[in-house]
Amino acid sequence: MLTIVNKLTVTGDRAEFEKLLGEITGYMKSRPGFVSHTLYKSLKDENVLIETGTWESREAHAAALQGAGFRDRVGLLMKHATAEFEPCLEIPAFPAGQ
Repeated sequence: MLTIVNKLTVTGDRAEFEKLLGEITGYMKSRPGFVSHTLYKSLKDENVLIETGTWESREAHAAALQGAGFRDRVGLLMKHATAEFEPCLEIPAFPAGQ
């Protein structure tokens, strides 16, 4: 499993950002290997959103990124936000006492 963590900071038109993010999310959910998506709003800054996406594999995620449904929209989205992208692998919990 692969989890993607994105920090998105809205810097432009909020309505256009939300429209494009919704379109990208809909596209990603339709791709093979997609497992889940969650979007969070920061309590410290209303312009900051954190999203997580879980994929069956790195390969499935990479394939989704190559599709026009992602590529055509992400450039437009970045006109209204900045993004910090972090691919992550889950680790087992640390044993108690460490």
